[in-house]
Amino acid sequence: MTFSTVLNKLKEYSKTLMILFAVFGIIVAYRGCSGEDKTYYRAGEVRAINSCGQYDSRSYLCGLDIYDTSTKQLLSNEMVGLKFQPRVGNILFSQCLVKGSHVSCSKDWVDIRS
Repeated sequence: MTFSTVLNKLKEYSKTLMILFAVFGIIVAYRGCSGEDKTYYRAGEVRAINSCGQYDSRSYLCGLDIYDTSTKQLLSNEMVGLKFQPRVGNILFSQCLVKGSHVSCSKDWVDIRS
């Protein structure tokens, strides 16, 4: 194909190409604007200790019922590794990541004293 043939084909499909470029540009702009990651922390209160044992010399592995204050839900028997033995009423924190309209929260909880 010669250059003039390619140029003629582009002229024939100019409307289609313009629409495709516009759609592609909107997608790129949307991803660029909404792609910013934001981090926040949710708090949870220990409501019950189902099981707890010393994991190693400096940490405990416990099955806890945690009341998640951000979702207002009770999370039953969450397995949590902590540096301190928990007590009912302790406040734990977990990290959440917001990207666009998607939110994902870590299953790891950290004691405020850690």
